[in-house]
Amino acid sequence: MNQSLRAACFGLLLFILSCTDPDVLKEDPNLPQITSLMPAEGYLGDSVEVLGSNLQNVDSAWVNGELAVILSSGNNSVRVIVPDSATSGPVLLHNGIGYSLGSDFTVLFNPLAELVVSTFPGLSPNDNFGPAFQIVPAPQGGFYFSAPERNQINYISEKGEVSVYAGTGQTGWQDGEANEASFNGPSGIDIDAEGNLYVADTYNNAIRKISVGGLVSTLAGSGQSGFQNGFSLQEASFNAPIDVAVDDQLLYISDFGNHAIRVLNMSEQQVSTAIGTGEGGFQDGDAEVAMLNFPLGIYYKTNDNTLIIADALNHSIRSYDAENGTLSTLAGNGEAGLVNGSLAEAQFSVPYDVIADGDVIYLVERTNHDVRRLSNGQVRTWAGTGEAGFQNGQAGQAKFYEPTGITIGPDGAWYVCDYNNGLLRKIHRP
Repeated sequence: MNQSLRAACFGLLLFILSCTDPDVLKEDPNLPQITSLMPAEGYLGDSVEVLGSNLQNVDSAWVNGELAVILSSGNNSVRVIVPDSATSGPVLLHNGIGYSLGSDFTVLFNPLAELVVSTFPGLSPNDNFGPAFQIVPAPQGGFYFSAPERNQINYISEKGEVSVYAGTGQTGWQDGEANEASFNGPSGIDIDAEGNLYVADTYNNAIRKISVGGLVSTLAGSGQSGFQNGFSLQEASFNAPIDVAVDDQLLYISDFGNHAIRVLNMSEQQVSTAIGTGEGGFQDGDAEVAMLNFPLGIYYKTNDNTLIIADALNHSIRSYDAENGTLSTLAGNGEAGLVNGSLAEAQFSVPYDVIADGDVIYLVERTNHDVRRLSNGQVRTWAGTGEAGFQNGQAGQAKFYEPTGITIGPDGAWYVCDYNNGLLRKIHRP
């Protein structure tokens, strides 16, 4: 059936149902009864729970006339996937006997078709300022980004003007004024509410701080590779720390080479281990037994006190509950791939960095060359084709080349460190 004919048939069915006395439909015990949708709005490809009664035998579902895939059904709920071709309109269920019309589901927009990818304003592929590894918004506007190959932390204005924020550019380990300090492969960065910047100084096996006043200091790390807790300067050791996430006086550290998440209590100057045994593996559960496999980007969600982890070689997204000390898997089954769908079905390939907007998680994948989104029990591609390259334009056709960092700007756009293209990219509405 072609699209116009299908739309006409659906419109006729809606007309018939709208002319039927609602009390008659509700009194028929053989028909499904819809009371509400959860959520009532979302994106194409999201899952929606249709709540009601007598839903256990539902065999077909539509969103404004577009046939939807049914994920699960029970007496009081049916979970369906919003079709890629759907538009805003009513949800309709059928159980082999008759139809039941529910309230409208609002389709927000189709990101792959309606978002665009562009190069950060003022930059061009010929610029040579990085490449940028991670990025965070700066309080004064613009962004800070790490440039590990240049041993620097840089600042980029909203117009694309790049300047050095800290680091001489020489490999070293020197505290002091920002223009005299030195780093060795600074990678992950995060910023606190006061504007202090925290840096995972990867090859120095140290955690550094750049104060609002422009002073660089060492917070933790002996400079030697190891896996030792204790007093942050003299005793604590790391093995290629690659990212940091700040939560007030606690600083979470992705200890890449130790397959661990460490915690620096900055007020007590003590380092402890939150997750990890020092051995790589894939295990959920209590912190004492939970295992990671080369964790990379981390992000602390203040709304529910969880740490989101890009577990790179487990090809999964993990969640650490900081209150009860347990690790769980949000999405990914340990196998590398590029599969969208439910959290259980989805596959990733070397997720590199994560960012959250409330309960919605965005991530970049270095070997899938894309940006993905986790929301409402579903994983979808937000931008990129899965192939390496450089292409601006519609998000579903744009190309990245091994992206390593992502943040959300004050304008609501997504900013990506497109590492091997040596550029910062922006995902936004046109």
